[in-house]
Amino acid sequence: MLSLDARSGLLPAPPAAAARWPLLSVERQTTPRVADFRQPPLTHHLVLLYFRPSAVLDRECAGLAFEVPPPVLSCTFIPAGQAARWRWQGRFDVLSVFLDPAVIQRAELACGFAPGSTPLAPAFDLDAPAMRSTLLALAAELGQEGAGGLLLAESLADVLAVHLVRHFARRPPAPLPEAPPSPGAIAAAIEYIHAHLAEELRLGDLAAVAGLSTHHFARQFRRSVGLPPHQYVVAERVEWAKRLLVEGRLSPAQVALRVGFADQSHFTRHFKRLVGVTPGRFV
Repeated sequence: MLSLDARSGLLPAPPAAAARWPLLSVERQTTPRVADFRQPPLTHHLVLLYFRPSAVLDRECAGLAFEVPPPVLSCTFIPAGQAARWRWQGRFDVLSVFLDPAVIQRAELACGFAPGSTPLAPAFDLDAPAMRSTLLALAAELGQEGAGGLLLAESLADVLAVHLVRHFARRPPAPLPEAPPSPGAIAAAIEYIHAHLAEELRLGDLAAVAGLSTHHFARQFRRSVGLPPHQYVVAERVEWAKRLLVEGRLSPAQVALRVGFADQSHFTRHFKRLVGVTPGRFV
């Protein structure tokens, strides 16, 4: 199978925008006008969102054949290990999301299923609002490297994986009981966040501190705190920044880096959204 790192030319056009995180990769491409492309089996699951389909787009995968162009903002899912063939006339604009199989295993656990018990079937031209909104959120992260970006991307990957496990399993999976969170699990994660607030925080690390699956952790965290983990991290960084700005020893640019933002522009955007004024006008 073609590995994610070796997939140059997966579609015969370089991506217009791309982002890669440890467990997923996202690309947006506009294809050449005409092509007959044979996609080899991939090590990663592939989810597509069509922003602008071409006038002619034929697709084949696992014995399924589709000769009608997909609707705008419809989704296609190609499981890892499945080859596909694409033939088209006319350019089309597409978002490609490559999910590491480990994300599906996390989703299986989060849904109470035994890992590896839910082989997934390919699906084409889906009108799936939940999947579409998640893919659009990932598309919005292209080119964004602000605070919380990794946490947000991993959270969206988990949401997408849960949707795939729920709706595209080939057979009913074997259920597994999920243990309730231990007392203080979310408190331990919050303590870890505060101790590493200036560092890049990963959803998997926070979940491990709490002793929960990532999906269960994200759900329990939001239920306990009122915010998703990535939004909580941003809010806590802004609160820290407010204290540093009041002290007056650091410039706004220095404060941005001290509290964990990628650069001053991302700091300013989040600060103004939460506080109502820019850092320069705060004091």
